[in-house]
Amino acid sequence: MKNDYVKVLLYAYPSLPRIAEAVGTGAENKAFLSFRAYGSAFGIAERVAEEILVKNNLERVYCALREAVSRCTDQEKFLLEYKYFRRKRELKDCGESALSERTYYRRQQRLLKKIAEQLAAQDWTEENCKELFDSFAPFRKLYAALCAGRERQLTLARKRREVRFKRAGAPKENGA
Repeated sequence: MKNDYVKVLLYAYPSLPRIAEAVGTGAENKAFLSFRAYGSAFGIAERVAEEILVKNNLERVYCALREAVSRCTDQEKFLLEYKYFRRKRELKDCGESALSERTYYRRQQRLLKKIAEQLAAQDWTEENCKELFDSFAPFRKLYAALCAGRERQLTLARKRREVRFKRAGAPKENGA
């Protein structure tokens, strides 16, 4: 189970309220300026209605994600902030973590599966997300980048590394 759709939602999560607001504003503007648009009144109304549906779906998926994140432990929240959200203020509140590299990746996989299960319990499955957001260009681009193996390009580079990986086979300190 790849859960790429969950990754798309997690990368977009911090910006979802602003994106939904922008889509709603765009729908309003399109409605107000419909007298300038070419095409039938029904076609224009249909496009405005589609944008309003996208806005409502963005708000709904944000609420579902917020609930799923609120059920996470502090360490899981740190892992989400570190990999997906990259919000400096919240990351600073979480503190630093020292994990083995293997443990870090295993916990990230387990956390992704946990979020996917919680979203599925709220009826946000891969099929539903594709159906609702397939025509939404920002999500389509995120999904294409993930499928093409360009996940590192989806976020800004860090100036400071909050996760320190323990070296494998390093001698243990006895305090002497």
